[in-house]
Amino acid sequence: MVKKESQQLTTYIKENQRPYSCTLSVSLLVSNRIDTIKNCLDSLQPLLNQVSSELIIVDTVGQEQSDGSLAIAEKYADQVVHYKWNNDFAAARNVGLDVAKGEWFLFIDDDEWFEDVTELVKFFNNKNEMQQYCSLAFHKHNYLSVGNTNYSDIMVTQCTRLFYDTKFHHPVHENLQPVVLPIKHVSCFVHHYGYANGRLGKKLERNESIMLADLKREPQNMHLWAQLISSAEISNIDERQKMLLRIEQASNEFVKMPSKDSNAFVNFFVIFCRKLAALAYEKNWSSVIRQGQNFEKVYGQD
Repeated sequence: MVKKESQQLTTYIKENQRPYSCTLSVSLLVSNRIDTIKNCLDSLQPLLNQVSSELIIVDTVGQEQSDGSLAIAEKYADQVVHYKWNNDFAAARNVGLDVAKGEWFLFIDDDEWFEDVTELVKFFNNKNEMQQYCSLAFHKHNYLSVGNTNYSDIMVTQCTRLFYDTKFHHPVHENLQPVVLPIKHVSCFVHHYGYANGRLGKKLERNESIMLADLKREPQNMHLWAQLISSAEISNIDERQKMLLRIEQASNEFVKMPSKDSNAFVNFFVIFCRKLAALAYEKNWSSVIRQGQNFEKVYGQD
């Protein structure tokens, strides 16, 4: 994240803001989610109707392979971009980002939908408030089954000003960078059913294969290592042992890195914490303490 002092913010925005013709671009990645696509599109309508905006549909499956989701999405879209899927989520999202004409950019998937966009409408129609922020964060409720009221709640930054250097990075668990402070936090949220009804296991397998292939090309990409390692189930002994092996591999690559920026170090710290979690699960407390002391000795002054 990049923080800007208040007195520098106006200048930074003026110098880095991409040209725009509307306030907000909403980019929707469409796959084959006929069960949720209409919920997603309908939830966006109050926002699109009350704010100067555009809806960009990024089609990742093609008309012939679509389950009907694309035809539904096309009825709502201002622009449809067709993308040949190649196991790279960042590349797919960048297709929508590249054609966006908004001052701000919000991205969403076809298995997500907003409960209420009133706060977003209010924010984007308040020019004075908008000028005080560069990013916007809202909540995401992740469900594991349809109809279940239990969910995990995370805060996501899926909306930012559209700067010249705004891009998605990483083929899986892609993130939008840079995230420039200050961030406007709103209490509205999206329902996310991407992991529901047994889809979690399939997604994890798909993501693992993508990350492993990419790590062959970028063995020192600590973000990929952190995401791969974090997806392991610590309570499963086979998963835990595989995770510990990958932690060792990631650690060796980290040591070999000629230079380490803050992002690499943050991701390596995530990897190290997963190692401590695995050792703690096994109640290997002496090793937890020893590993922590060694880490502080090696990296404590960095």
